[in-house]
Amino acid sequence: MQRLKLILQGILLCQSLIITELQAMDMARVETGVDKASAEFKVTGQGVLVAVMDRGIDWQNDDFRNQDGSTRIEYIYDLTDDRGAKAPLNTYGMGTIYTKSDINQAIASKTPLATRDAVGHGTTTAAIACGNGRNSADRKYRGMAPNASILVVKICADGTPAHDGEEAEPFFWQMNRVAVAIDFITAKARELGLPCVMVLNVGSQGGATDGSSELCRKIDQTVGPGKPGLIFVTGPGDEGTKRKHNRTTLLNGNSVPVGTIWDGASAYHNICPGDYVQRVRWTDIDGHPRSHIDEGKVGEIWKGSSVGPTADGRLGIDFCAPGDSVFTTYNPRSHWATFRFNVIQDGRGLYGRANAVSAANPMVAGIIALMLEANPRLDAVTAKRILQQTARRDSFTGQTPNTTWGYGKIDAYAAIKTAKQILESRVKSNQP
Repeated sequence: MQRLKLILQGILLCQSLIITELQAMDMARVETGVDKASAEFKVTGQGVLVAVMDRGIDWQNDDFRNQDGSTRIEYIYDLTDDRGAKAPLNTYGMGTIYTKSDINQAIASKTPLATRDAVGHGTTTAAIACGNGRNSADRKYRGMAPNASILVVKICADGTPAHDGEEAEPFFWQMNRVAVAIDFITAKARELGLPCVMVLNVGSQGGATDGSSELCRKIDQTVGPGKPGLIFVTGPGDEGTKRKHNRTTLLNGNSVPVGTIWDGASAYHNICPGDYVQRVRWTDIDGHPRSHIDEGKVGEIWKGSSVGPTADGRLGIDFCAPGDSVFTTYNPRSHWATFRFNVIQDGRGLYGRANAVSAANPMVAGIIALMLEANPRLDAVTAKRILQQTARRDSFTGQTPNTTWGYGKIDAYAAIKTAKQILESRVKSNQP
């Protein structure tokens, strides 16, 4: 009896160690199959450009630097600041452009650039997609594609209050500047000779949500069939299933309720990920246990994840990613870093919690960067189809496709494997 008791205790101890090890890793990399794909296919995002349209970036952060301390950021284009609109390299007549050389010089001289991520949102976006985790032990909190090159367009500002010696930042949002951002990214990807995935990590209310808006047309003109190596990601939004307007649309003679998806995500060639729950408990920097248990259980759809259909009757959601919640790079001088309950215990003040569709978006962008490394010839249509067809079902997703889960939960391993196989098949048959 005593021997049996010791055996059972040993089993429980082993189980505890396994759980601890899994919790010590970036759960999202395990959940999505990225760690498995990286181990088997050696993909890290090397040779791929991840372009982030968000609220700026903590460009000084080690998680966006190479081993020698130089920046991984190719360009920062601050479209919220027109002081550089007439600079010789700025052919767009708006915003301020910072080159890799400008960033490296600022790092070396410890001279601040006149651009920042005041709120912290842009830094988490870039880090989830492609932070390399240099600020964490064993690069524990690295993103999906830690060796990718980075391009940042600061497209908006939230209106951040002053705090801890940091100046306030006024609100800024001009929808027409998104098209300029897309043009800038496309031109720089071509200039650098790199395949590129761009992520627009914003959302808004209103719009036709049928793919007909000016923004949707711009997205569909930029990416799509026959345009290899250029892919666009923006998720559905954080409105959940609660429609702010009880809208319906007439489709095939029937009245169909419209989902809560934001207009930009309804572009035909956009890749639109919803968000599901993978973590509900954590310990903050002060050692206090925290939880977020009222917006879905582990494995369930996050309750705030917007749903389809689009106004013209398409699913709207392509699949879902585990963005609720993830631990990722924080800008220690940002407004978000003042919320200590979200700054995690073992992150030395440099890592914290991110969640919602804003975390699912860059997660998918990083996975697509790995797909592009495996097959730089992928276009947006092929990448979307691969991600849909390889998505997995479970008891939470139910029968798919549907307007909440799309085709199910993202499976990065299967998607990267399929992308690689497509390239190998084309090479064997001498297809372009």
